[in-house]
Amino acid sequence: MTSSNSITELFGFCIQDIANRSFLKSSALQETVDNRKLLAEKDALAANRWDQYLEMGNKYYDLSRERTRETYLLKQQIQSLEQEKKELQERLQSSQASRFLSLLVQVVE
Repeated sequence: MTSSNSITELFGFCIQDIANRSFLKSSALQETVDNRKLLAEKDALAANRWDQYLEMGNKYYDLSRERTRETYLLKQQIQSLEQEKKELQERLQSSQASRFLSLLVQVVE
């Protein structure tokens, strides 16, 4: 019977070892699944942040382009106003010269 007991004991150890290994494999598989889920979540978060970054970059580009256009228009207005000022000054000088001549003619007459 000792031989039968030792075979039964050995069989019991083998079954226990198989059960332990199965549990370890199951735990490792579950950890792999959990890690895969975590990685998927982090990938989604990274993709979301990348989209936000691109959106902010596009907004910055649009605002920069708009400011450049506004600056250009303001410079055009400044040039136009300077030209108008120059023309008005010339007309004023011409008008003053005409008045002076008119006064001079009146004095001479």
